[in-house]
Parts: sequence; C-alpha cells; structure tokens
Amino acid sequence: MNTARKITWKNYFGVSSVNIFIATTQNVLSAWLMYYYTTYAGLSIMAVGTLFAISKLAGAFFSLFFGELSDKFGQTRLGKKFGRRRFWLLAIIPVHTILFPLVWLPGMGVAYYYFIYILYNCVLRVPQIIIPTLTTEMTTDSTVRAKIEGMKQAVGAIATTALSALPGIMFLYFGKDLAAFTWTMIICDVLACVALFLQYKWSFERPAEELHFNPGRSAWQEMKLMFRDLGSTLRVRAFRQLLAMFVAQISERTISGYVNTYFIIFVMLMSPTVVAGANSVAYLLGLLFLSFFLWYTIKTDGATSFRLGAWVTLLVFAAFAWLAVVRPPHAEIWLIGLTIVLNFGKTGIANASFYLMSFIPDVDEMVTRERREALFSGVFNFVDTVIQASIMFTLGLVLSATGFQQGVDVQPESTVTSIIAIYTCVPFCFGLWGIIISKRFKLNRENHLIVLQEIARLKNGGDRGAVDPQTRATVELLTGLPYEQCWQEPAAATEHHVAAAAAR
Repeated sequence: MNTARKITWKNYFGVSSVNIFIATTQNVLSAWLMYYYTTYAGLSIMAVGTLFAISKLAGAFFSLFFGELSDKFGQTRLGKKFGRRRFWLLAIIPVHTILFPLVWLPGMGVAYYYFIYILYNCVLRVPQIIIPTLTTEMTTDSTVRAKIEGMKQAVGAIATTALSALPGIMFLYFGKDLAAFTWTMIICDVLACVALFLQYKWSFERPAEELHFNPGRSAWQEMKLMFRDLGSTLRVRAFRQLLAMFVAQISERTISGYVNTYFIIFVMLMSPTVVAGANSVAYLLGLLFLSFFLWYTIKTDGATSFRLGAWVTLLVFAAFAWLAVVRPPHAEIWLIGLTIVLNFGKTGIANASFYLMSFIPDVDEMVTRERREALFSGVFNFVDTVIQASIMFTLGLVLSATGFQQGVDVQPESTVTSIIAIYTCVPFCFGLWGIIISKRFKLNRENHLIVLQEIARLKNGGDRGAVDPQTRATVELLTGLPYEQCWQEPAAATEHHVAAAAAR
C-alpha cells in the first residue's frame, strides 16, 4: 500500500514545492498587479477593484467544481495512468507558461483583462486544491502529516520572503519601466513551472486500485451529482466542527490583517514605517514559531495547538485595546512586541488548521467509502475566499458609515472608536468562538487511528456487525451518524439521507 511508503526528503520538498508556485504568483499579483493595471493597462482603480472581486468569486466557485472533478478523475484513463491529483500539476505547466504572460500585456482593453485575469485566477486554484490532498494521499501517519504541513508552511514562508524583494530589485535595475515588470513576470513564470514539476516528480498518491467508485457510473455521470456530494460533506460531524473553527480563524486573521494599518496610523498615530517594521520582524521570526508549533502539535494534537494559538491571540487583542486606551510610554516598542506575539499565535492556529484538515477525508471515507480529499479542499478554499470577500466588503461599509475620510491624517472620533472595536473586540470574539468549538472537536491522533484501523478491517472483508464497542462509539462520535449508516455504497447512502431529511 502506497500510504506505507517511506517518506524521503525529496517527498517532503516535492509536496511542499507548490507553495513556491503560490508565493510566486500571489506575491506578484497582490503586490504589483493593481499598480501595473492602473499605470500601464489604462484601467481605473474602480475597474481593477471590481475585477479582483469578480475573479475571486469566480475562483471560489471553480474550486468546488475542480475539487469534485479531481476526486472522480481517478476512474478515467488519464487518471489511472498519471494520477487523479498529480496529472493536473503536470497539465497546468504549459497552461501557466502561456497564460501568465498574457495577464501582463499592456494596453489590451478592459474586456481583455477581465477575461484573461478571471481565467488565470481559476487556473491558480488548481494547485491550491491539490496541495492539501497530497498530505493525506501520501501517508496515514499523523506525525508524518504534521511534518509535511510544517514543511509546506516553511517553504512558503521562505519563498515569500525571498521573492518579495524581486520586483524591487528589478525596479532598481530597470527603473520604473515596463521592462522591470517583464523580467519579474518571466522569472516568476519559470519558478512557478519548476515548482509544479518538482511536486509532480517528487510526490505520489494512492493508486487507482485502492480507490472506491460507484460501479456503473462514468466520471461525467458522477460530476452531475456534484451538489449532492457538496451537501453530503456536512453530514460528517468532525467536518462541520472543523469548518466552524476554520471560519473563526479566517475571520480573525482577515479582520486583524485588514484593519492593522488603520489601527497603527489612525488610532496610535504612528508612521506607516512602524507597520512595515513590526510585520518584518514578526515575519522573520515566523520560521521559529512554526518550528515550535510543529513540535507542539506532534507532542499533543491539532486541537490543543489551535487553542494555544487562539489563547495567545486573545491576550494580544486585549493588550491592543489597553494600548489604544492607555497609550503608555514607548508605545512603538509595545506595538512591535505585541505584533510579534500575535504572529506567534496566528502561526499556531494556521498550522493546526491545515494539520487537522488532513484527517477529515479519512473520517469521510468511513461514511462514504470514497476518497474525497479534493472535494473537502475545494470547500475549504471556497469558504476561505467567500469569508474574506464578505468581511472586506462589510468592513468597508462599516468604516464608511462611521465617517471614514480618504487622504487625511486624522479621522473623526467615531471612526477611531470603530477601528479600535473592530481591531480588538471582533477578532477576540471570533477567537473565543474557535476555542469553544475546538473543545468539542474529538478528532485526535488516537481516534483517527481507530477509524483507520476500522476502514482497513472493512476493506479486508470484515463484517460490520462484528465491530467492537469502542470502535463503534468512536466512529459515531466523529461522524455524528449511527454506525449502521456508515460504510455504505454511495447510492445507498444518498437515498437513505434524502429519505431521512424528507421525514424530518
């Protein structure tokens, strides 16, 4: 069985190298594309903002579609030959090589940029969906999964730190000329494609013969049932709980990240350089924080790491409120110190969330007998995008309603008060919500192993009626379903739950 295969350093780096792709493309797009489109492409700031919003939503819905497609792709000829996950990494290389430069062509008109950027944003989602699935595909060992997730975060952090300087270097060499963007684009395109190839070359997945598909249905027929499958993910109790924890951490992270600059400039009345300095120091220490939480997660479990990170963030947000009200001497030092501690807490929350996500497809297999890693990855990606877009839109409305003024150094008192509340109280509440849910989350290392052993027993022809009481209780605790409703053929499971829903 391939999940028992030894993981080498090549496999660790291979499965993590796609984060170089994400760091490369997202760094360039998020940092420079708005400036490029307004300066060289002739788009208005409103047109660019609308373009980014529409492309994010399009990418979010594409994530759901592609997740389902990847899961069902294993029953096709190409999927059996190249893999239902890794095939897409290989296929996206020529697509990205051609499409990425087209995003950066100057003077092409509004319709062209809308079409090409929305298309490219959907292409970006393919590796993002594949990333979480390979952790689960390559091993069932929870300790190895924790190491893989830590490696992925480390590679992503190093790549982002290194590549963030690339556009600046190009500007120093070429000046504010189109050539600076052209060479940045070429370097990033090459790095992104190399990263995709390395992940294809040095990662592996479950062979097709280990997968269970509904007999008599083609991949296309299965795709027609996409919305049925999306709804079925919510049947799993552990997934519902983790999704709630995920929403809490996304909301906390998005709100604090979006309002951080406003808090420092308009509440603390400090220079924007303090923002950059605080974030740079915190970022440099990120790898140390990640190393700690990697060790702590292996020593304890994901939910405990999540709570530790969340409690740290709660204390920091309370301290930020104190800082805004009291304004002690040496406030800059306090601010930088708290920002570093906040990054420590966020690192723990993020690391734990990705680690726990790798367990969900195993619990789901106990219910459906299918391996649906990409479907769950697509759902998480969709929720992440929609929550971020909704929060940013809502925050814009709230700040406007409080009298926020563009281009001024001092905001009205009502706006300042609102910024303090938004930056401290709202993330505090989301963090507390995440902690409460995590206390009820019982998918730990021991329970996960029980589920894996039960799946192996049933795959080997074991009788469902011969299940031992502890295993039955654990399966029911994690799935939220009676044991008799688990390990059914997909069609039978669907008919049962539709009938149950109608009866209710």
